[in-house]
Amino acid sequence: MHRFEILNLSHNSVITIQTETFHGLRSLNLLSLQYNKLFYVPGTFEREAFQGLVSLESLHLEHNQPKFTDNFVYPDQSLAYLSSLKNFWLDGYPQPLGQGFSSLKNLSYLKFSGTHGFCSMKTMPENFFANVTTQQPLSLEMSFCSISEIPSNFFTFLHTIYSLNLYYNEDLTMDGFERGSKSLENSSLVVLNISQIVRPFVAYSAIGNTTFRYLKNTKLKILHIESCRLVGINPRALLDLPKTIEYVSVRNNYLELFIPLFTTMVLTNLKQLDISQQMHFTVPKRLTFGQTHDSFSKNRNNSETKIIHLASNRVKEKRTTLWSNNLLQSFRITTRTINTIIAGRTFFDCGTSSKGDWISQTKRVIMLVPEKLEVLNASDIKLDFDVPEIHVVNNHVLKTWDISVNDMKCFGGPLYGLPSLQHIDLSRNLCFKLNPLFFSKIPILVTLLLYQNRLGTSLAQDAASRTFSTLQLLET
Repeated sequence: MHRFEILNLSHNSVITIQTETFHGLRSLNLLSLQYNKLFYVPGTFEREAFQGLVSLESLHLEHNQPKFTDNFVYPDQSLAYLSSLKNFWLDGYPQPLGQGFSSLKNLSYLKFSGTHGFCSMKTMPENFFANVTTQQPLSLEMSFCSISEIPSNFFTFLHTIYSLNLYYNEDLTMDGFERGSKSLENSSLVVLNISQIVRPFVAYSAIGNTTFRYLKNTKLKILHIESCRLVGINPRALLDLPKTIEYVSVRNNYLELFIPLFTTMVLTNLKQLDISQQMHFTVPKRLTFGQTHDSFSKNRNNSETKIIHLASNRVKEKRTTLWSNNLLQSFRITTRTINTIIAGRTFFDCGTSSKGDWISQTKRVIMLVPEKLEVLNASDIKLDFDVPEIHVVNNHVLKTWDISVNDMKCFGGPLYGLPSLQHIDLSRNLCFKLNPLFFSKIPILVTLLLYQNRLGTSLAQDAASRTFSTLQLLET
């Protein structure tokens, strides 16, 4: 069996792995033992159970231990024979990883399987990772693990940590993450996912001025903070993020308008920003239509509910506006400017003359974005205003812009200062008016999405065919 590389024994009610079970499988690369009855207790894995698997790189042992027991023990003595192991999936419980893990010098991906209840780490021992001594950049995933508190020195032993995924630990909260992140200080961390670490029934959460204080000297490039019910981001918190940050996602929160875009101005090397799907409210199923309309209006001004939770070093939600204003003023963006943007429908007469000529009452609006930003996803952020004449003055590299699903009924423009823009998504806005000069200043546009709008009449009135005349490179 010199070419035997993959063996899948999942869903077979296997209860023990004995010595020489895999004898002769020297070329085996992937072994799947998940969804069996291989309980993590003494006797399940004989000491030399994996001996001879000299080429094994991926091992699945997850979904075998449904609950934590008094005699629980990780099969580390058996794992000590797998010096070539790179990817490891297993169930997670608050018991330190044994000495056998110190033999896994090539381990680069470690996932504790929390789906379907096979990971429960509400309280974790500080020395949990004491025997993890891999020499490779390590990606660690501990999602769906019911984590509520992380010891302040929990990650200290992971000297090569590269990626950390704490997704869907809803009892952790922003405060809990901040305390647990202390052991990430000065680490080699590049990717961090702290999405959905706040329970969905919590009214509001916020990123305070010290949330990221221990990340400043990391190598962080990618940051996910999605579905955390955020209503505010203190700009001082972003000053603690390292200059290496290139990607940030705050998707599916309660951040208003372009405020998250303005707050990221301090991230000078940011290349991709996702601020999509804001202000989505869930409605209890038992409410009648009338109650639903009264209690959960889509109007953002009616969204002020009793605050159930804000992190301890956070101030009340009203301070969010002050945080934002301070940052905007530092970039010479005044509250008047923001109010002008919010009242965008007053920028121009959204109509045409009897001859079909565009009646422009447009006012210029200066728009600042991070200077190195290349991709901006601002889809479904409840803008609900018409697009004025926009001048982007500090960025000449933006390539992709998604502003779909925003109830923008009128595309006025033109859009200035976007010489590199190649892809723009204006779909699903139900727009019924389009300025024939809207696209005139973005000549290298390659992809243009306009579906699910109401532009038939507007295009028909463009007798001179000016609307798309400058888009010589358009492909879609």
